[in-house]
Amino acid sequence: MFLVSRDERIRNGASGQSINNSMNLKQFTRVYRFFGAMVMVCCTASGGAQQKRMANVPPTEDGGTIYTAPELARTVPPARPADVASPEALVAAMHASVSGPAGPVDWNRLRSLFLPSATLDSTYTDAKGVQHISSSSVEDLIQSGAAEREKVPWYEIILVRHIEKFDHIAVAFYSHDDRSSPDGKAMQRTVNTCVMLNDGKRWWVQSASWEIVPLSKSLPPELTPNR
Repeated sequence: MFLVSRDERIRNGASGQSINNSMNLKQFTRVYRFFGAMVMVCCTASGGAQQKRMANVPPTEDGGTIYTAPELARTVPPARPADVASPEALVAAMHASVSGPAGPVDWNRLRSLFLPSATLDSTYTDAKGVQHISSSSVEDLIQSGAAEREKVPWYEIILVRHIEKFDHIAVAFYSHDDRSSPDGKAMQRTVNTCVMLNDGKRWWVQSASWEIVPLSKSLPPELTPNR
C-alpha cells in the first residue's frame, strides 16, 4: 500500500514523464513522502499516544491487550458496514479511502478500518544500497501528510488480489497501481500484503505492508494482470 519518496521513485526507474499535468513534480514528491517515507522515528513518537489511546483496556498477563467487539468499536470512527463486511471489501476500502480528486479526504473512513495497534510497513533501498524497513501508525500517516494529499488527485487501483481465509483471520497478497487519474498511466506499482482479523462483528486491518516494484521491472507472475 501507499507510496515512496521521489528519490526512491527515480532509483526504481519510474519516469517523471508519467506524471499527469494536473500534478506537478513538487506536489507529486510531497505526496510520495506523505505515504511512503514513514520512518522509524515517527513510529517511536507515536508509541506513547498509542498506549494512551488504549489505556482504558486492561492488559492481559502476557502484556497484550484483549478487545471485545464493542470495545474495538469505541476506538475508531464508525465504519461503513460495506467496507468491513469481508476481507475483499476491507482491502478495497483501504485503497478507496485515500483515492480521489484533489480536495477534502474522509480520513475517518481510513481510520475506521484499522485496529488500534495496526501498523503500516514498507521496505526500500536507499541511494547507498542499504535496505531499510519503515513502520508507521495510521495516525502518523494522516498527521504527517493529509494536507499534501488533499492538494493533488490520487488513485490507488488494485490489479490482482489473492486472499486466503480461515474463520476469523485472513491474509491478502496483491498488487496495485498508483495513478493521478482513474484511467491514467501508472506512476508506480506496488506488491502488498494485508493481515486482517474478525472480531465476530466485522473485519479489521491488523497490518499492511508493501514494496515498490519499479516500472522497469515486471510484477510477480501471480500478481500480473491478464495472465
